[in-house]
Amino acid sequence: MEIVLKYFADFTPKQLEQISALKGLYEEWNSKINVISRKDMDNFYLHHVLHSLAIATQCKKLTVVNEVAKAIGLTNVTTQHSRVEEIKNRKFDVVVSRAVAPLKDLWYWSKPLLNKKTNDNKKPNGLICLKGGDLAQEIFESNCKPKIWEVDKIFNEEYFVNKYLLYIS
Repeated sequence: MEIVLKYFADFTPKQLEQISALKGLYEEWNSKINVISRKDMDNFYLHHVLHSLAIATQCKKLTVVNEVAKAIGLTNVTTQHSRVEEIKNRKFDVVVSRAVAPLKDLWYWSKPLLNKKTNDNKKPNGLICLKGGDLAQEIFESNCKPKIWEVDKIFNEEYFVNKYLLYIS
């Protein structure tokens, strides 16, 4: 948990309580079904929670979007956390993914879901995904030209070397 607080100091007490509860819940569920590698539980907050939060450093989280929209009375904002194959007849400004599939597949699945018209954000509509390793071949095969952020430059931790945040518009 300390590793998360090293990079995110603005959580509310309720959010801290929720984040603190995560490890116990994952340990409980891991005892029933293999959610994440049991050998990796000692690194739960670094490898899973902080890694996922890399997305929040470059874009808004769903909860933030929903709460801001509610606070200022926006009624035309929709967020959805689901599997791509479950989405029918919907369009989005951004599709977000973490460790799902090769980039060419992610882009193939995401493209039909993206609004064609430009949104009011600073970035054009697109796909944001977390990937790791040598991505040269994967990027080449995707025929995409993603903007790439090195996660270890966002979070100065050895674990994040060779982990990347990609954005394709």
